[in-house]
Amino acid sequence: MTPGAEAFLLHFVLAYVGGLIAVLSVPMATGGVDRNSFYGFRTPKTMSDDRIWNVANRAVGRAGIAAGLAFNAFEIVSAILRWPFGVAVAAPVVAVVGIFVYGLVIERRL
Repeated sequence: MTPGAEAFLLHFVLAYVGGLIAVLSVPMATGGVDRNSFYGFRTPKTMSDDRIWNVANRAVGRAGIAAGLAFNAFEIVSAILRWPFGVAVAAPVVAVVGIFVYGLVIERRL
C-alpha cells in the first residue's frame, strides 16, 4: 500500500469513528438510556439519581452528536487536504476529552 493510500485509509477510518460517536450519542440525547452500569455518562453523581442521570446524559448526548459530526467533517477535510497523521489523530482525542469535560461541567451544575 502506498503512503498516500495509507493516509487516506486512516482518515476514512477516523471519519467512520466520528460518525459512530454521533450515532451512539443519539439515544443519550433523546433520553432513551435508562440509568445503567454500561452505557451513558456514568459518574457517582449521575448514578445516584434518575433526574441527574437524564439531564446529564441528554446534555452529553447532544455534545456527542455535535463532536462526532464535527470530528467526521474534520477527518474528511483533512483527507482531502492531506494533513499529517498527528493532526488526524489529535481530532478524536480532542472530541472525546471535550465531551467528557462538558459532561463534568453539566454534572457539577446539577
